Amino acid sequence: MADAAAGLPAVVTDSVGAAMHIAASLPAPAGAALAAAAQSAFISGMGVATLTGSGLSAAAAVLAAWRLPHRDAGHGPDADSGPAA
Repeated sequence: MADAAAGLPAVVTDSVGAAMHIAASLPAPAGAALAAAAQSAFISGMGVATLTGSGLSAAAAVLAAWRLPHRDAGHGPDADSGPAA
């Protein structure tokens, strides 16, 4: 996005909305290039964030399954303790 943002205010590198707003006010070739670069950067960032979150969630699930106490079927507070008297 650095090439598409050359000569533009620094806000275009901080906000997709600002980049799209400025892209709409630019002539067609420059505006289209800036809009495409902003969308590509946003999607790329979302992909990294999604993969990171998924990995952390999977690691937390594995850790919880490993560290939490196991309950055997038929034992515990809800298990039937035998015939009622």
